[in-house]
Amino acid sequence: MLRLALSLFLQAMAVREAKDAVVRGVLYLVAGLLAAIFLLGAVGCAIAGLWIYVGRHLGPVGAPLICAAALILLAALVLLLTLFWRRGWLKETTKATPKQGSPSDGWSRRGVGRPRPKRDRRGVLQA
Repeated sequence: MLRLALSLFLQAMAVREAKDAVVRGVLYLVAGLLAAIFLLGAVGCAIAGLWIYVGRHLGPVGAPLICAAALILLAALVLLLTLFWRRGWLKETTKATPKQGSPSDGWSRRGVGRPRPKRDRRGVLQA
């Protein structure tokens, strides 16, 4: 009977944590979309300013070519950064080894002797 009550309690906790994770994910998605829209607007303004500046010096043919080259360079930079990030080349490779007993190695006074709760890769507690 106690196991049944415990399993129902843990199941309810898991449902609540899953709901909170979905809400967090939707908020992150909306924030990411807004940031992307603002970034695209800023890039558009910068390209328009470059077009106006270059158009005075190079004329109506040179301005679009220079702006297109700038956009190609920006796209190549984003592509390379994405490729490096996906392959793990941007991760930190050198880590200083912490001294024994320092809070950074997990042996702080507050948490000694208590096992940490297990979570899956989404952050939901496992039973």
